[in-house]
Amino acid sequence: FNGLMNKKTSLEIKQIDKLGVAMMFVAIWICAVLNPSILDMMGAISGPIIAMILFIMPTIAIFKVPALHKYKGKIGTYFVLIVGLLSVSALLFNMFG
Repeated sequence: FNGLMNKKTSLEIKQIDKLGVAMMFVAIWICAVLNPSILDMMGAISGPIIAMILFIMPTIAIFKVPALHKYKGKIGTYFVLIVGLLSVSALLFNMFG
């Protein structure tokens, strides 16, 4: 933390240390008060990522990789993209809604 802050500011190292400790204290305090479930957080984060890997990345590859251009006009390509977008949006809606 010192190296990152020391390059960008004119604060002394002691002040940067105190600022880092204060920021960690506040972050830990918030986590202790809110008491989030780590399993819920892992599920909420990994769900959209897995959906993007399974649905959206192959569709992007069809448009970017020349060897896969033969699948570009197929209805299945757009269906997979739409299903992927729906699944990611549903997961994000459940996470924030």
